[in-house]
Order: sequence, then structure tokens, then C-alpha cells
Amino acid sequence: MGESPVAVDDKAVESLVSGAFTSFGRDHRGRYPNELWVTHLTGCMRRAFFSIRFNADPVRSGDAILGRILHYVSKEVLDPHLAKLLGDDFVLEWEKDVSYQFETPDGDPWLIKGRADLVVYDPNGNAYEVWEFKFTSHERFNQAIPIYVGQANAYAVMSGAHFARLVLVNRNTFAVRSISMSADESGFKHLVERAQNLIDCLRKDTVPVGPELDWECKFCPFSLICVKAREWLSQSKLGVG
Repeated sequence: MGESPVAVDDKAVESLVSGAFTSFGRDHRGRYPNELWVTHLTGCMRRAFFSIRFNADPVRSGDAILGRILHYVSKEVLDPHLAKLLGDDFVLEWEKDVSYQFETPDGDPWLIKGRADLVVYDPNGNAYEVWEFKFTSHERFNQAIPIYVGQANAYAVMSGAHFARLVLVNRNTFAVRSISMSADESGFKHLVERAQNLIDCLRKDTVPVGPELDWECKFCPFSLICVKAREWLSQSKLGVG
């Protein structure tokens, strides 16, 4: 091969590109004290505990980074088509930050936060429907639907929308499945109860129960800690919730 036309070392290029994609895949919103993300509360509570307890920001897997990229381009790809589907009277807002404030039994204020992929507003300017996109190729696709539904419902309730829509996209084939539902206040109330339990565990330095679905361990960045924890939990400050 001939000489490179620019004086840039191959290793430097590899490092730059890898670092750029890894950084893009991270969540740069940050989490402040007394804040919880919706994603903390819909999956494994133990993973959420470790993430908050250690103030961790694990490097995402290649699958997660690719999913983030697909979320990023969704607006450009889908916006003109959705406008035709819904009509000019509906307004679309992508990546809408939503939140819900509540108090613990002792009066301590906390905030549940999240980011809805898409909020559709009706002609009167009211939030009508929230769309949550999930891009995946794993065999856990169907098993994860209850978790994804919980997220979509939370975003709908927090945005004041009447409906939520979960759009599942198979990243290998781009086969799409759409699941629409009415916003469920009782389902969101259960999410708040999980938040109260997680806060209680954090205050007491008590590890909560593990995942309800076995496959969550396979993709968890804290799986090694969690396995080792079984060996020393009973002898450390950390207890078992």
C-alpha cells in the first residue's frame, strides 16, 4: 500500500473513531442526587442499585451503541413519513425530557426522569401519544416486551399523553411490530413504588433482590460484582433486600 496522503497515524484514527462511537453511546445527561431514571425502575433493581451506589457509567456494548445510533437517525428517517400519516394538525416532538416528582414517606422530594423518543401532540396542543422505539436483535426480544411497555407507559403518563405506542424494530431484518396501549396510571403507580423500594435500599446500603428475568444478567455490566456479592454479602455492611 502507498503512503497515506495525510500525516495521521492509523492507531490515532482507530482510537478517535472508537472513542467517538463509544462516547456517542453513553448517556451524557447525568444524574443528580434524589433523581432516578425510568430505566432504573423497569429492569433489574440490583443493577440500578449498583449503578447509583457506585455512580457508574459503564461502557455500552456494540449492540447498545448501534441502538443509540439508530435512535439518533430515526427522526430524519421517519419525520416526513409520520407527518403524512398523522396529518398536518398533529405536531411531533422528538427526544422529549419528561419527569415526575414525588416524596418518600419522610417527606424527602425525589424526581423520576426519562426521555420519550417521540411525543405526538393533537391539534389543541395536548400530548396525545408517546412513541417508544426499541432496536434489538437478541433472542430476548419478546421477553423484554414487559420492560419496554413499562418504559413507554411511564413516558406517556409523565407527559400527560392518553396513549403510548411501543415500536419494536428487529435490527437484522428491520421487521417492525407496533404495540399501542392506553396510558395506565396504575402501572405507573407500581413504578413509583419500585422507586420507593430502591431509595430505601440505597439509604440502608442494602442490595435489593436480583432480576426477575434471567437474561438480564447476561447483558449486565455488573454481573461479576453481583455474582461475587453472593459470597460476601452476609459478611459485609451490605445486606440482602
